[in-house]
Amino acid sequence: MTAIKRDKDDSPREQPMQERRRKLGAILKEKGLLSSSQVEQVLEQQRKEYKRLGEIIRDMRLVSETDLIRSLAEQLEVDVFDLIEYEPEEAISKMFPEDVARRLRAVPVRLIEDGEVLQVAVLDPLDIAKLDDLKRLAGIEIEPIIGSRNDIERAIERLYGLSAFFREFGELSDEDSIEFVQVQDKEFDDDYDIAEMAESAEEAPVVKLVNLVIGKALRDGASDVHIEPAQHFIRIRYRIHGVLMEEDMAPPKRLQSAVVTRVKILAAMDIAEKRIPQDGRFHVRLHGMEVDIRVSTLPTFYGEKIVLRLLETNKDQLQLNKIGFPEDALIEFRKLISQPNGVLLVTGPTGSGKTTTLYSALSEINSPDQNIVTVEDPIEYQLEMINQVQTNPKAGLTFATSLRSILRQDPDIIMVGEIRDAETAQIAVQASLTGHLVFSTLHTNDAVGAIVRLVDMGIPAYLIANTVTGVLAQRLVRTICPHCREEYEPDPEILRQFADPASFEGFTFTKGKGCNECLNTGYAGRSGIYELLRITREIRKQINISADSAILTDIARSQGLRLLRDDGLAKVRDGITTIEEVLRVTQNVEETESGGVEGPDSAPVEVFKGR
Repeated sequence: MTAIKRDKDDSPREQPMQERRRKLGAILKEKGLLSSSQVEQVLEQQRKEYKRLGEIIRDMRLVSETDLIRSLAEQLEVDVFDLIEYEPEEAISKMFPEDVARRLRAVPVRLIEDGEVLQVAVLDPLDIAKLDDLKRLAGIEIEPIIGSRNDIERAIERLYGLSAFFREFGELSDEDSIEFVQVQDKEFDDDYDIAEMAESAEEAPVVKLVNLVIGKALRDGASDVHIEPAQHFIRIRYRIHGVLMEEDMAPPKRLQSAVVTRVKILAAMDIAEKRIPQDGRFHVRLHGMEVDIRVSTLPTFYGEKIVLRLLETNKDQLQLNKIGFPEDALIEFRKLISQPNGVLLVTGPTGSGKTTTLYSALSEINSPDQNIVTVEDPIEYQLEMINQVQTNPKAGLTFATSLRSILRQDPDIIMVGEIRDAETAQIAVQASLTGHLVFSTLHTNDAVGAIVRLVDMGIPAYLIANTVTGVLAQRLVRTICPHCREEYEPDPEILRQFADPASFEGFTFTKGKGCNECLNTGYAGRSGIYELLRITREIRKQINISADSAILTDIARSQGLRLLRDDGLAKVRDGITTIEEVLRVTQNVEETESGGVEGPDSAPVEVFKGR
């Protein structure tokens, strides 16, 4: 390729016009892009403004940008910059700083001739002063190629916009590369904006960014990823072991639309719809582990927020003896799930592991001689030999309507994802009375609260007493990282929220100091803490006469009920978690009228003695 002629000292110099180029007007006339009268009009305007002919033609919009660039390239005998084929390289970005690239509207493209020459896309290959500046910064020969203003600015964004972010954020190794198992192919309308959105979402930096965000989430064991639009940047947060953690590096705001579009394409969502929330899903595979990713979008003031929920489809984790049950509570819970009928409830806030506990119970009792049917929103794990129904409220398929249909399917065991209303609660109770074992969840703070909640829904007390066999309240606590465990003394104020600090005499408190293995949090993994209320004969009597929750709690504790904080303190004593963590997840649990949560020397926590 012939570029600008140079002197012996390799500095570019202009040649006489007849040697250097043909007239641009003549080239455009030959191509049929301008008429003779238009050429005269442009020349007349040039005499008034003293600008280059190409600038005037661009300003007057007589020729498309693409045709003008190609004609200029032919005139100057230089290559045309192709943004589609451009692959940004981090090494190239270091040839000159980003502020210089933006100020001079020049983007380094590639090294040629064994690295001795740097190709640079510029608006005007005849700007000798600019080329000299670039040569001095790069330290090697510059060969200009011509590009449009839009293409050069977009290339600068691609080259420099994420370079710092990627350097800080990290890279995916070949072993950590993500395989998208179900990437949806989607046909796009001919509308220009939609096509441009789809094209920008497939650009290398955007694809790399989304892959890095998902890869980091998988590598760090996150359950959720929040991609949130802020005023000047994109905020990325990961929920790891139940706690949201913000990523230090924030991608630039200009990539927001492309990132959202990329995720929507993966999840087979409507990329043109930005005004209403949407839901979708896709699957990825990493190290042989297949992960189901649920996608939810929500319009906010600064744009669409995306939340990715990562669900590992590993059936091995669905085992009751691996989720933190105390041995005595596990024995009682297994008795409850082996009953031929009744209602078993699991309670707790969102993210407390209720669904995992119910799936583990179903996996344990699942057998060919049992017809198990579930109704869920959404279906989080797919279980063999279990018929799972996904609710669809838009089509009229709610928990209540699904439950009515399930009862006509000759079920033995029914799992209702959540009792949300009186109608669902009533049908679940009736199903129990007709000989079915019903599992479900409720959002209450503690086990006794589930009884009160059913009464509030309008379920008669006598039906609750005769159908509910047990209530399990639970939370998830983070477990201490084994790589940086150390002994420490907690703040006495924290101890006072449980009991008199003196009653903790003999405890050995441990915590994680923070290391690379636990992302400097001191925690690695999670375990459940549980409060299992068995509906005994005495408790049934009290439910029948509508006794309040304090009386029910007192009776249950006299019969061996261990509250959430009791179980949490047992795990603190065993060095599984910290007292601060137990306080964090149980601070919304109301204390009972019988004196609140008792300390380690009280009767309900005798299990601590001798450990």
